[in-house]
Amino acid sequence: MRHTTRTLLTIVLLTFPALAADQVVLTNGDTITGTIVKKDGDKLTVKSEFLGEVTMPWKAVKSIRSDADLTVVDLKLQKTITDDWIASKCGWTPFAGRNVQGWPVGTILRGNIAMWDGELGQPSGAPVRFGAALPECY
Repeated sequence: MRHTTRTLLTIVLLTFPALAADQVVLTNGDTITGTIVKKDGDKLTVKSEFLGEVTMPWKAVKSIRSDADLTVVDLKLQKTITDDWIASKCGWTPFAGRNVQGWPVGTILRGNIAMWDGELGQPSGAPVRFGAALPECY
């Protein structure tokens, strides 16, 4: 069954570091520690070791902290995939021309905005230098 009232935005956790925990600070000062499960419309769901799965109104959330990498997806957004925004070295995709529903609107990696609304954030890290790791051959 197709859900027409599905979420506008959902937070998809890409990695689950074993010792990392998400923290949700509420407007009343309470802090819930656990794993963010999803944001569905105006509700946020967090799974806590002691409280189980807790759903709260989004307007009660003051801030969120997560050590995991996050991707924010608009499940209602429809796009056509094109080659002109491909950032890889080849510059093309076999999916060009395909219409899709559900589109990432933001990605946060190690606490840094990697992409938001189609714009790349500030680069972080260093490029991998493959040649420097290989032994010289004589």
